[in-house]
Amino acid sequence: VLRYEGNLHDACSFAMKAALSETKVPALKVVHDEETNEVSVDVCDDPYEYGVLDVSKLPLLVTVGQINGIHTVDTTIKEDSVTLA
Repeated sequence: VLRYEGNLHDACSFAMKAALSETKVPALKVVHDEETNEVSVDVCDDPYEYGVLDVSKLPLLVTVGQINGIHTVDTTIKEDSVTLA
């Protein structure tokens, strides 16, 4: 859990992954008419037929600081003032 003084990029990264994990993509059907050589895409009207995005390998942003050779994560403002970039 990020504190209120945590890094905004880290928090946005967590929020993005959470939102994408809940995204439902409507089922699609691709139809190719061999006579006219046209391709059309039909979107399924059934709200219960959908796919989900696999976010298991989606990277997250994590800000890491270094204080006296020790790596730190989710530093406070005071800790952040002495970290190396």
